[in-house]
Amino acid sequence: MNFSFQRHLRTAGSVAAIVGILLQNWYVVLFGWTIVALGYMVALAKIEAYIEVQSEQKEEENENALR
Repeated sequence: MNFSFQRHLRTAGSVAAIVGILLQNWYVVLFGWTIVALGYMVALAKIEAYIEVQSEQKEEENENALR
């Protein structure tokens, strides 16, 4: 299985949130959900970058087809 930074961030954040709930420490819960949110932000940034590259390649193909 390939290493996925986003997956590890989301898992670590979820574990931290659950541990915070068990310890009844809301600062740890908030910290865990912050880590989860960062994991999703990194994943969305990578998806957006991938889509931009794909659309640029498609535009280049369309320009080449017109020539």
